[in-house]
Amino acid sequence: MAQQPTASKLPSSPAQLNLTGTCQCGSCAVTAEGSVALGALEPRICDCAYCQQHPSALISHPQMSVVLVVEAALVAESKNGSGQATFYECSRCGQLLAVGAQVGGTARGAVNAHLFGDLSRFAAPVPIQPRLLSADQKAARWSTIWGALDVQVQQ
Repeated sequence: MAQQPTASKLPSSPAQLNLTGTCQCGSCAVTAEGSVALGALEPRICDCAYCQQHPSALISHPQMSVVLVVEAALVAESKNGSGQATFYECSRCGQLLAVGAQVGGTARGAVNAHLFGDLSRFAAPVPIQPRLLSADQKAARWSTIWGALDVQVQQ
C-alpha cells in the first residue's frame, strides 16, 4: 500500500523542512529535510523532451538534503542531453523521482515535488530551460541551487 505523503514543520524552528513521500505506486520512498521554509521552494518545470515525457516539478535548495530509497529492480537511471546529470525514475510507475550529479565532488540534486502531494504548499512554479545552458553553465547553476542528494539503492 502506498504511503501517504506528509509535510510538517519541525517545532524547533519555523524554517525547518521535513517532507516524506513516495512515487505514485508507493515503491520508492523519499525524504527531504533542511533549513528552508516550504513556501520558499519554487518548483521548476523544465521544457526539455525528457521532462515533458516525465512530468515533474523539481525542488531543491542548498540547505536541503534529499534521501531517495529504492530497490535496485525498481529504479531506472538515464542521463540528460549533456550526459552530466542522472535522472532517477520508478521503473514500476515511471514517475521521475529525482535528478542529480556530482558537483564539486559532492552528490547534489533536486527532487520531484509531486512525490510530496499537493503542489500548492510550495511557491508558484517557474519554467526553466536548462537545455539552453552550456555544460559549464549547468554545473555552475546546480552548485548554487541543488542540495545534497543521497540515492540509496537496496539489493
